[in-house]
Amino acid sequence: MHNAREDEWELGEDLREALEAMPLSPGPAWDEHLARLGPLVEEALGDLGRLGRRRGLSDRELARKEALEGLLAAARADGPDG
Repeated sequence: MHNAREDEWELGEDLREALEAMPLSPGPAWDEHLARLGPLVEEALGDLGRLGRRRGLSDRELARKEALEGLLAAARADGPDG
């Protein structure tokens, strides 16, 4: 989601809510929740990629992109193929 007021990319509501609801301790519930985050993270990374090609990313947006890439890697590693 793009925040026009600050001209800075922000997490979409669905992804933000999913991250806020994620259990803090590893375990079966954490693993299941992490696996469900994958599509939301992929969508956010696509948004950031398009934005980056259009105008470049701010340092804050680059940090968010790196964090999301790490989260996606963790989700894939925890998935059935990981």
